[in-house]
Amino acid sequence: MSFKKTTWSLQLIRHTTLVIGTNNSLILIDPMLSAKGAMDPVANAGNDIRIPMTDLPFDIGNLLDQIDAVFITHTHRDHWDAEAQKIIDKSKRIFCQPADL
Repeated sequence: MSFKKTTWSLQLIRHTTLVIGTNNSLILIDPMLSAKGAMDPVANAGNDIRIPMTDLPFDIGNLLDQIDAVFITHTHRDHWDAEAQKIIDKSKRIFCQPADL
């Protein structure tokens, strides 16, 4: 799958995970990259469905090779999970709240 770096593009991956293409850059937003059902349900969600609830729609390695930065709105496990922390290249630029550094 190819992602657009030129002009403006937005693609929902799943849950809160998005890819934004703008100004010749790709930014991954709130990466939750675990396999379907790998994590316990979100507490107080009103159901007992394990998360993520869907499979990733493509091979995530291809996307991770293309991204220029990662933007994390907050560090709850459903926005920045252990799998994302493990597989995202540590040299990628990461933007987050100062308290999450």
